[in-house]
Amino acid sequence: MGCSSVVSDIVKGFFLSENIPMHDQVINDYDSDWFIDREVLKNDSTLTIIVCYSFWSVEPCLFFETMREMTGNRNLTVLSGGGNIAALCKEHGTSLIQYRLRHAHQE
Repeated sequence: MGCSSVVSDIVKGFFLSENIPMHDQVINDYDSDWFIDREVLKNDSTLTIIVCYSFWSVEPCLFFETMREMTGNRNLTVLSGGGNIAALCKEHGTSLIQYRLRHAHQE
């Protein structure tokens, strides 16, 4: 969501440059029913990545809970600098890639 969705462009560029076939879908809305095919989430080859730049935003946490329920916490990964969403990942045993910003302009 928001600026965090820029990361999806970087990931897509990496896979394209490495000739790795993939389909990516960026969700920038809170109502996932309009954008997400639940059957795709049931596929074991589907990887769901949630990127959260802001450590304390409520919206990514709500989206995390929705995706956790939809995927059964399977093949779900979160990229974040910490905060509430990182705590949720630890609580539910969800894969978390946590980074530290050197020159953060917020949070």
